[in-house]
Order: sequence, then C-alpha cells, then structure tokens
Amino acid sequence: MKAMGKFGKEYFSDVYAGGYEQHVPPKRIHYYLGKVMEAKESGALLDVGCAYGLFLSEARRHFNVIGCDVSEHAVGEAARRLEGVEVINSDVFGIQGSERFDVVTCFDVLEHLGDPKAAMARIRDLLRPDGILALTVPVYDTPAGWLVRLLDRDTTHIQKKSRRFWRDMLRLGGFRLVTDTGLWRYTLPGGHAVFFGSRALRNFSPAIMLIGVKE
Repeated sequence: MKAMGKFGKEYFSDVYAGGYEQHVPPKRIHYYLGKVMEAKESGALLDVGCAYGLFLSEARRHFNVIGCDVSEHAVGEAARRLEGVEVINSDVFGIQGSERFDVVTCFDVLEHLGDPKAAMARIRDLLRPDGILALTVPVYDTPAGWLVRLLDRDTTHIQKKSRRFWRDMLRLGGFRLVTDTGLWRYTLPGGHAVFFGSRALRNFSPAIMLIGVKE
C-alpha cells in the first residue's frame, strides 16, 4: 500500500514539468481551504499525501496541522518549508497513536491506491465525531473523459473512475456528502495555471472535490 519507491524526485519533475508549485498555484490552495472551512473552521487537520506542504502552509493559519506522504523526497521538501510542522513519511495506515482529527484532507491521492475503500475506512477511523473528509480526484466519465485520459501524464493513476463511483464510495464509507464541486486544473504553455471550481458544472468537470461529514 505504501508504494514508497514510486514518488521520488523524478516523479515530481516528470509529472509536474516546470515545477510542482507552477502546477498547484495559490488560487487552487485557497479554493480548497475555503471549501474545507465552509464545513469546519478550526481544529486538528491531517493532510494525507501532503507533497511539498503547500496546502499545509495555508491551513496552519486556521488549524493545528500535520502531514504525511509516502514520498521521502516530498516529506523532506515539506519539512524544509514548514518549520515546526510535523510531516511523516508514511501512508495513512502508518498514522499511529490515539490522536483523532477534525479534518482529514486527501487531495489527488485515492486515485493512486490499489484499495481506496480501505484507505477511506482508515481515514474515517482517524476522524472525531462530525469530523470531515475533503478529497479531490480526477474523473474519467462524461464526453470529456477521453480528453482527461489524453492529458493525464501520471502513470500511477490506477483508479480511473467516474464521479458517481467516488460519490457512492464516500456515502457507503459512512460519510454524509455536503460539498460536491467540479474542478478544472490545467497548466498552459508558458506556465500559466488555469484553475476554477463550479458546483453548477460539477457533472462535466475533469476533476471533483467532495467533502463528507462522518456519520
């Protein structure tokens, strides 16, 4: 489940050509954080698959944060950038101890996993009552699905599922769906990042953001 060797420095340079920060601009981070805070404004937050810690850097202004990632390279980068923030080289199953969280974020992680259902169950165990799970995933349904596949350069995406699959998984995993938003995320030639989210167009987007409350 950990797949530690897949996500080294070469992965980030190959998949995020031009730089990771270029592909994950501040407006995306701020949008994600805003949606999370609509559901939970403060508390303890675990970011699963935190990469270089860009989301943690903003979230720590409002939450007590901790991150984890299977990439030793990414954890090193996050620790260097986030003085005083605990970042663990582990998948979600390696989070030990009795601490429970008010928020678990899981941005572009579940599509990499062989058993996302087990990961979601583990996340639910780590949440306090009424805690929230916020996730983003690419989706491959609708007429635009062929374009999503064409533009998807990440060979570690093994769960190429529909938005209905992820919505059902969230509900069946013991969460009440409270946010369902479509996402458009592209980096154009020259390094210009295009990002916006839309609830109205959520059934046509190449990616989605779901937030569920633990029941």
